[in-house]
Amino acid sequence: MNPREGLSPYPVFAYRFAGLEAQTGDPQGFLNNEPSIDYRKLLADSVNRLHYFGSSMAPYFGSWRNALGIKKFLLSFLVSYKFGHFKQSETINYSALFNSYVGHPDFEDRWRQPGDESETTIPSMKYPANTNRDKFYAESEPNIFRADFIRLQDISLSYPLDIKLGNKITKMTITGHVNNAGVLWKRNKKGIDPENYPIPASRHFGLSVRLLY
Repeated sequence: MNPREGLSPYPVFAYRFAGLEAQTGDPQGFLNNEPSIDYRKLLADSVNRLHYFGSSMAPYFGSWRNALGIKKFLLSFLVSYKFGHFKQSETINYSALFNSYVGHPDFEDRWRQPGDESETTIPSMKYPANTNRDKFYAESEPNIFRADFIRLQDISLSYPLDIKLGNKITKMTITGHVNNAGVLWKRNKKGIDPENYPIPASRHFGLSVRLLY
């Protein structure tokens, strides 16, 4: 951490982006306020000239647990939220594509011909790849997004049953539980899960039995 006065201790910066070059599809930055593809110099630019977006840590967060009873059914759920922070999305890296066959969906939206620069910010594919070119674009303004979200963290449903067998009563409870049920709302339009959740939704079903004499 290198705290800077007046900024978040967990800042999100990005290189200023000047669009794609019309004839080559190269990503452009700003040097001395002029469009440039000198990536070595762009990557060495002063942090004072980078675009500061805000904090990567959400300043507003919390959760809400609620339970609803409908006759014998009991439904409970946990909703969590985080607001006011920014994240950097992943994108195509041509060096990784050529060297390790690591692709990315952004590849489909890349610049292919003059005029595409008005429709996309994804650079053209060039071989051999330029690692500085890849790094500059990955860390530039188009790949920063608002990370606000509301998530349905878990949901459970239970139903009790009383079964009488002779002079014995059997109490049973049937339960169902879903963990990491999904994102209810997210601010970004890229379809990105802001937390990059590595754990998929899981579902569990259970039955508990208790004998009463």
